[in-house]
Amino acid sequence: FFTISANGATDLSGALVIKKNLNVASGKFKVTQAANAKSADNVVVSGTGALTYGTKTETSDARLKSQIRGIPLEQSLASLRQLHPKRFNFKGSSQPRVGFIAQEVQAVLPTAVRRTQAGHLGIDSSQLVTQLWQTTQHFHQVLTDLRHEIEHFKPGSRAA
Repeated sequence: FFTISANGATDLSGALVIKKNLNVASGKFKVTQAANAKSADNVVVSGTGALTYGTKTETSDARLKSQIRGIPLEQSLASLRQLHPKRFNFKGSSQPRVGFIAQEVQAVLPTAVRRTQAGHLGIDSSQLVTQLWQTTQHFHQVLTDLRHEIEHFKPGSRAA
């Protein structure tokens, strides 16, 4: 697991593999092996400054998972209706951002929120994306069905 901290304001935790382009744009960062690491792949990147990375890959291999099952559509819809994106600035920054407030997400999807080593809350975005994907698929099917119904009632169709 990586914890990436920039000026203590932005924390990103989770299974994060940086494949290339880990660049320190400015500032000082230290890379150390995580305290609970079982291999050299588990490190902590900490420090102050601007840190950028290229590719983020989350571990998702089916061989590492158990009890795999679908998410009820109603659950995804209900969760998404309760989440409200916000505009904000991190304290000490004038850079406007958009996103969610971890405490609000935690009330709706507790498994999508993690506590960083610094004690701040972070959001596992992949859990939100999964639910968004499912609802997008559902609404695409609804739209397709409605198009077929409209075509059915257009002048010149057999039902018209």
